[in-house]
Amino acid sequence: MTDARRNIWISYFDESNYWFPNPDGTRSFGLEIGLARWGDDGGSPWFVWDETPGVVWCDCYALNVGDALVHACPYTDFPMVTIDANGHVAGLAVTGHCGCKRTATPRGGTGTRSAPPTRANRGAKMTQRDERPAPGSAAVPAEGAVDVENVIARVTRWAAERDDVLGLLLVGSYARDAAGPGSDLDLILLTKETDRYADDTWADELNLGELTRVQSWGPITERRFLTDAGLEVELNIGSPDWARIDPVDPGTRRVVTDGVRILHDPEGALTQLRRACHS
Repeated sequence: MTDARRNIWISYFDESNYWFPNPDGTRSFGLEIGLARWGDDGGSPWFVWDETPGVVWCDCYALNVGDALVHACPYTDFPMVTIDANGHVAGLAVTGHCGCKRTATPRGGTGTRSAPPTRANRGAKMTQRDERPAPGSAAVPAEGAVDVENVIARVTRWAAERDDVLGLLLVGSYARDAAGPGSDLDLILLTKETDRYADDTWADELNLGELTRVQSWGPITERRFLTDAGLEVELNIGSPDWARIDPVDPGTRRVVTDGVRILHDPEGALTQLRRACHS
């Protein structure tokens, strides 16, 4: 749909995809969920994600584009989101389908949703990644999905209680809602004290199961665990340098644009990184 400024608005069900250029002349494949707006100049699209930090955008179930305002209704809670002509959230009628009130503080941003190479820097060697299940393939079973959410919640709470942790990202197929039965759970943890993770005593606090592999990938060290339920968890630990934005490392850019979900960002560094990767 188009508005009076000749912008093109597109709402997405499940997943969208697009190509973006890399500094070396190659192209990478990215995923975005929710709502996007293109100008008539052929430039990079604007995404809604950062504009609505209190709203989950998995799909956009309804879209109405007027001359001055745009109204959208995202899954999962089905709020009515009003966006002005400049791409800022003008209002939130945020009563979801359950009748629960939610609040969100509109803020500026380019809005994107984004993911890894160890996914952390292994991806520096990749020009395409697509972990979505093939058509007709099975989704994650309900009991597996519960295990995944429990692990995410446990690691997020643990990270938020540690004063050395500056960021926690969910990346890969689970970050973009594309996981299948065999998908592993990929997380990136950024700490200002990497020496605290030289041994694995801290891992006992997380109860992630058996440690099956430790592998260094440049600035990131991967630790792979196997939970009692059979879920593989890849926890990639590195310093905040991985998220620097001046300039953004090509490997980091590929991770972020492949699909990430910010879980813990106390100083806003990951939000800035996400914006920089889509600017």
